[in-house]
Amino acid sequence: MCLASLATSTICCAGEAFCSCVCLPFKVIGVLPANFSKLAYVIFQALWIIIAYLVCFAGTWLITWGLSGGFDCPQQSGDGSACFSASGLVRMSFSLAIFQLLILLVTLFKNDKAAIIHDGWWTLKFIVVAALFTTSFFIPNAPVIDYYLIGAKFVSVAYLKY
Repeated sequence: MCLASLATSTICCAGEAFCSCVCLPFKVIGVLPANFSKLAYVIFQALWIIIAYLVCFAGTWLITWGLSGGFDCPQQSGDGSACFSASGLVRMSFSLAIFQLLILLVTLFKNDKAAIIHDGWWTLKFIVVAALFTTSFFIPNAPVIDYYLIGAKFVSVAYLKY
């Protein structure tokens, strides 16, 4: 029990220190602290897109050169290196969309707990998106590529108009 408490305290402290370092340049240029969570979401999404690009290129390269250590994409994702192509970027977009939907559902409560989750808990958010991204590789290509991309086109237009 004590080790679990120590681990969660360490993770929380590391997340808080990271947020302080990321927010410092914005504080220096005069961005109001009320806007830090908005900036954090933009940085968070951009970070995950960069991670997806790196995973896609590194994964394709490792499998092509036979250095994958026996790791191939799951059969549902097309086997071989199929999940490391554009499909991987679509899966990251899908994972981030699910994540944003979860955050939207939490913030609908409009209470103090929702505000705490929305503005904080970045380490847990990182773990949730990592789990969503990893799990998305086990979803067959057809529903992700066919249905998600079509739905994303319409939802993005509505989002941009809002």
